Amino acid sequence: AEVLFELEDQYGLVVEQKSEYNNDLEVDRVIRLDPIPGTSVPRGSSIILYWSLGKEQKQVPMPDVTQLSFEAAEAKLVEYKLVVGSILPANVDVTGRLVTSQSITPGDLVPEGTTVDITFDAPAATPTPTPSPTPGPSPTPGPSATAGPSATATPPPPTDSGPIQAKVTIPVELPASVTGETAQLTVVVRNRATAVDTLLMDVKLNRADFPYPVVVPIPDGGGITVLVYINGELVLQEDR
Repeated sequence: AEVLFELEDQYGLVVEQKSEYNNDLEVDRVIRLDPIPGTSVPRGSSIILYWSLGKEQKQVPMPDVTQLSFEAAEAKLVEYKLVVGSILPANVDVTGRLVTSQSITPGDLVPEGTTVDITFDAPAATPTPTPSPTPGPSPTPGPSATAGPSATATPPPPTDSGPIQAKVTIPVELPASVTGETAQLTVVVRNRATAVDTLLMDVKLNRADFPYPVVVPIPDGGGITVLVYINGELVLQEDR
């Protein structure tokens, strides 16, 4: 400002001001005059005064360094004359990790030398293992039940036809038409006076169990009919 005052007020010159970058002079320092100092000019002449803008800082586009390793991201920033700033999260081990975000949006124009903060993916939390239950002692199996030659159904009580005076055993033969190794034996006692059927037994037997003795209780005075079925077919009918 003092230089400008001196040129305009003391020497009566018309000063045109221009600014330009200069790597050697700070901002607002006079770089030069045109014409150069010492040149004789009449009052009212026009001269040019050049001011310093300081060191030139070129604008560069911000590169995208996401999905890069630390080494690759740093190399990319240096290529654009930019500087790595803070590394986030704090104290993160960048080995094997990629940049997930950066402090300046890719494509923005920034001065050379700008610092750029970069963030890496955070380490995954280590899951707490769930303890496996300690297996208890295996139960000791009890002794296996030994099956008899055949299962015999417990006969239901006969139809009440009066006091039971005796029991009769009826041998049941296996018909030749039955070819399997087992057969279903069903015995029904019918009260002829009431026409009520009572199931005496219904059991699966092995072929070797035949002839099978069927014990039938006989009520006082009789009056019953014994119906014997094998595999659902009537094979024997006796009145008692």
